[in-house]
Amino acid sequence: MIAQHLRIGNWVSLSGSRILKVYEINKDCFYAQDEDESSFKSSWADLHPVPLSEEILLKCGCEISPLSIGIKYKYLYRLVWDDEFKYWDILLGEYGNFLTRIRYLHEWQNFIHIMHGEELEINL
Repeated sequence: MIAQHLRIGNWVSLSGSRILKVYEINKDCFYAQDEDESSFKSSWADLHPVPLSEEILLKCGCEISPLSIGIKYKYLYRLVWDDEFKYWDILLGEYGNFLTRIRYLHEWQNFIHIMHGEELEINL
C-alpha cells in the first residue's frame, strides 16, 4: 500500500490486526487513531489494507439484496462478489453497467468520495 492510495479518513489495518483511521499522511510515515482515539505513528511497512468483506460492507450502510447475489448501497450501487478474481464488482443500479472492481475498504471509501463528494459512514 502506498501513500497515493490513501486519503485522510481512510480506515486501514496496522500490522494486519488493529483497524485504524488515518488522520495524517507523510512521506515516510502515517498517523492514525483507533476507535478509542488512541494515536499511532507508524511506517508504511506496517500498513495493510482492510479487506472489503460482507461484514464490513454491512457496517458501511449496505444492505443484502434479495433480488441478486450481492449487496446494495444507498446510491443504487450493487456490489457482487467475483469469486474467481476475489473482487467486489460495483454495478450502477440493479442491472446496470459495470463501474469498477474493489477489494479493500479504503477503495470503497475513495469511490464514494469521488462519486458523491461525501465521506462513507462506517460503524466499526
